[in-house]
Amino acid sequence: MLCYIVNEVLVSHSVKPRRIHSLEALLNDCVAFYANLISLLPKARILDPYNVEFRYPGDFATVKGAKEAVLSLREMRKRLRKALGV
Repeated sequence: MLCYIVNEVLVSHSVKPRRIHSLEALLNDCVAFYANLISLLPKARILDPYNVEFRYPGDFATVKGAKEAVLSLREMRKRLRKALGV
């Protein structure tokens, strides 16, 4: 999951990640170490609802929204892994 990669970026800099589900907030913490990651914040905003809201019955994503989320996820994963040197 993407949240684990975001947390690993923080841990690699001896920062204990906050216990929250917001990718946007966690990514914002990473920006202190990698300023170029700030450009990923809009993608994190797209993914945040999928991290919690759509996990439980009752709320559903649209096909268009899900496709946008997958593209955002791939871009974020690629850039975060690069930051980690993986």
